[in-house]
Amino acid sequence: MSMPRPAASAVDPIEAAIAIARNYLEAMEARDLARAQTFVSPHAVFVFPGGVERQDLAAIVAGSATRY
Repeated sequence: MSMPRPAASAVDPIEAAIAIARNYLEAMEARDLARAQTFVSPHAVFVFPGGVERQDLAAIVAGSATRY
């Protein structure tokens, strides 16, 4: 007797990834760093053009303040 297989997920993984990215970007745009941080590893390092590195979201916002 075989075990029943779980139902296939109806969630499209690409759409799920897009939703995560959009939620992160919306939180950053709103400067809701607490919410944005929920999408980022505590060990993340963001590398920007010119090799500039930022290790937390507050540093990204501060570094972008004069450009946006």
